[in-house]
Amino acid sequence: MKPTSTLFAALSLLSFITATPIGETVARHEDGGHSVYVRAGQSIQAAIDKALEGTEIVVEAGTYPEHLTVQKDGLTITGRPDARLVPPGNFTDNLCTGLAGNEISGLHPLQAGICIHGSNIHLSDFVTEHKKVLSVGNPVKGVAISGLTVSGFAGINIAAVGSRDTCISGNTIVDGGAYGILADGSYNSVIRDNVVSQSTLGSIGVCSDNFDGAKVSKNDVSGYVIGLCVQTNGADIRDNNVHGNCIGTFVDPRTRGARIKNNHVGPTNAICNAIPDIIQPDFMRGIVVDGSTDTLVQGNVIEGQRSNGTATGIVVRDDPCNEGGLACSLDPTPAIASRNLVVGNTLRNNDVDLGLASIGDRNIFKRNDCRTSSPRGLCRRT
Repeated sequence: MKPTSTLFAALSLLSFITATPIGETVARHEDGGHSVYVRAGQSIQAAIDKALEGTEIVVEAGTYPEHLTVQKDGLTITGRPDARLVPPGNFTDNLCTGLAGNEISGLHPLQAGICIHGSNIHLSDFVTEHKKVLSVGNPVKGVAISGLTVSGFAGINIAAVGSRDTCISGNTIVDGGAYGILADGSYNSVIRDNVVSQSTLGSIGVCSDNFDGAKVSKNDVSGYVIGLCVQTNGADIRDNNVHGNCIGTFVDPRTRGARIKNNHVGPTNAICNAIPDIIQPDFMRGIVVDGSTDTLVQGNVIEGQRSNGTATGIVVRDDPCNEGGLACSLDPTPAIASRNLVVGNTLRNNDVDLGLASIGDRNIFKRNDCRTSSPRGLCRRT
């Protein structure tokens, strides 16, 4: 390696980049793709519209008041530090319009900041949480979003709908009203290393509701009613830091084979304690396995779940499906938890460490270290 020549090469490339207008090729990749650069005052969507498959769009520092629709395979959008996407004055409807319902007034459908979607997608009507993807004709493939700050969209800050092999990584997601990040009706989504936060109290931080394949790892999620929601069979949820929410991680009814491993679930949000019990009784939880099956909850640290003596670190329970929720709206019969394994978790400073409220079979708790309470037969006191 020759440091001096490398430095001069880098400076030459930087000079070329800064002199190149939007839409022109500045670097060709070995795989045949190329990069274009967008600067403050220019349009990211315009660059997307011009891009060929495999293009990398590099977004320079600045504030971009627009929302984005991404439907091209292999497209990469990379934000430089301080590249910020914020809501525009006017929206153009796309597939994500109303995906998470309407404003409370009911007059305007909620919009998304970035909508990644395939074609020939059929959606259910909105009932609660978000519209379900019923079928996908042609998923968009290999889209990657990284390095952006996406802030203040009332619906979903980043949504991947009917996509395959989407990677959403290293973004800062701020004040997404309904969702920070949602993968819906997709395949093999990867959501990692994002910071997802709400300054008041949003609905859901990160949710995976895919046909198959969901990896959610190393995210920092705070300020939501539910930090992580798990609606994908076989989802892999690990190494996340989830704190300042009402419920850290919620595994939905009838979800099968999810793996919830090595996450840290921190103290509950004070706002949650202000929610009247008549609306959300017995509400604060670290990890909830709710009428799901074959879930593995392993190696997590859950602490600071506090609410009038009723908040629980980890609970496995049946769902009578008489109080709403997306899964129960599709199938109103009771969801019985069974064959779930809660093993090797550390619980401390919670009102109650572990809870089992299921008539299902083979729900097993073992080798969990409880620092606050020791429910009979569920954990060992340390």
